[in-house]
Amino acid sequence: MSKYGNEYKNRKSWKEVKSKENNSDIYKGKSKEDNIFFPSLKIPKLDKERFFTPDLKQETTSFNPSAEISEDFVNITFTPKLNFNIKNEERSFTPSLEMQENNERTFIPDCSLEIDKNPHENRIEYKEQLDRIRLKYLKDRDKNYFENTLFHPKLLSLFNDYFEKRKQKANKGVVLRPAFVDFIKTNQDLLDKDKEELLKCVKIINKERIIEMYIIDQLMLTTKAASNIAKFKNIKSIWIDHHYVLDKEKELGLEKRRVLRENVAHPNLIDNCFELINTKEKGYWLGVMYSDGSIYIKKDTKSKKVTLKVNLKDEILIDKYVDFSGANKEKKEYIDNNVRIRISSKRMFDDLNSHGCIPNKSLKIEYPILPNREIELAFLLGYFDGDGTKGTSKITSGNRKFLEQIKEKFNIDNLVTRDNKNVNAYRLFLGVQLFNKILDNYKDSLPRKRIYLTPLEESIKRARIAAIAIKKSPILEQNRENLANIPKENIEEIIWEIPQNRIAKILGVLPKDIDKLCKLSRIDKPPMGYWRKNKYNPKLKRECEQKLKDWINN
Repeated sequence: MSKYGNEYKNRKSWKEVKSKENNSDIYKGKSKEDNIFFPSLKIPKLDKERFFTPDLKQETTSFNPSAEISEDFVNITFTPKLNFNIKNEERSFTPSLEMQENNERTFIPDCSLEIDKNPHENRIEYKEQLDRIRLKYLKDRDKNYFENTLFHPKLLSLFNDYFEKRKQKANKGVVLRPAFVDFIKTNQDLLDKDKEELLKCVKIINKERIIEMYIIDQLMLTTKAASNIAKFKNIKSIWIDHHYVLDKEKELGLEKRRVLRENVAHPNLIDNCFELINTKEKGYWLGVMYSDGSIYIKKDTKSKKVTLKVNLKDEILIDKYVDFSGANKEKKEYIDNNVRIRISSKRMFDDLNSHGCIPNKSLKIEYPILPNREIELAFLLGYFDGDGTKGTSKITSGNRKFLEQIKEKFNIDNLVTRDNKNVNAYRLFLGVQLFNKILDNYKDSLPRKRIYLTPLEESIKRARIAAIAIKKSPILEQNRENLANIPKENIEEIIWEIPQNRIAKILGVLPKDIDKLCKLSRIDKPPMGYWRKNKYNPKLKRECEQKLKDWINN
């Protein structure tokens, strides 16, 4: 920390910090420890006080406003606003002063960022660079160029045989060894026509340096590490030192290929869709990723993957996610009863990781920091669409702390408890009012789970009204008369074959009417819990239903 910053920290007021060099009212200081910027401010000795309170916490950013205030100023306000681009490290901040007729003065910052206006300009330049390289090295090459020469099917089998028998490489640098040519000539398993064809392939490979062309082609099309490119589709007998691949990358100027190249699988991908969670739509999809999404680093290629996997009945959620992220809809994968989409994107991986959607998140996730209440409600709805139960306000998680944070954030009265269906998970009921509020807040969610709930008191009132209506129904009285006309022997026969509730439903009466009939007629019926232990036969069920209908009609 600078000397003036230390003095400011030890004094009670800002005005007590004075410059020791020129004894003027210039206050300077910068804290490197907590990254808080103290601006430079020149204030003449006035009777009225002036307040200057910028709030800025950004790395690698220069903030040097200088304000001179004269006596004729009445009201001074200073409101800095900065929009930063992560890719650029240098920032400049120049405040401007606008004077109004009502003697009010407002500082309006003029922020000029030293970056390109077009965010895709670097990508366009890189694409033009690839076109120049392709025109220079691969202008006459078609899609099957390597498959017909270096990766010829017969030649691939010979590469493997050569390695198994000789235990050495078939190439020396970017050309094939003479020993491999002799191996083809002396191979007794090949016909003369095949030998001639393969020797022509070898001659073309050496003459046109096709191994080098393949390395260039892979450097332009992939983001694989140099060591993986040098493996040549895991052909054991062909191997290039990965330092050669790195040198070729520098020679062609393709060092930025990992960041700027277009995503081949998802050419229209919006890889910065999770950079700033500043809309309800982004908050909703962050919640979906918290529940059904995952991020991981592939072990062999070290590529960063972002995956969303849902049940097949919720496939519409994948379609909505494709529209939001710009992913390729054709890359959907169907696995058993699930559907998923995988995206390889370093930027999307890093953005989700910074917002708390971390690898192996099930037991470690915590509630993210979101800018406002509406986005928080949208996030909660997204999480419900992934790990919520249809027709209720219940959400589940493997991390109890995460649900406790939601409970505290939204002032929920219900407790976090163990889930009945999954012993290793916890559950939290959001409540009717909060659940209906998150549905109203964001409309474009999963349709299957958009069911508004009714309060408990209203549900009880509706049930009572329905019960009274059933009791007063003339149809019910007629069905009770029909039940009384059924012989006792028939009731004794049927009561042990299908459940009592099923009989009442077929006859159009209440279950308690069957109870009354059994008591009056002294008919023994199955004890409580009987049908849990003894499941009735579906064939007998249909026969009994038909018998009951025949008895009523007769």
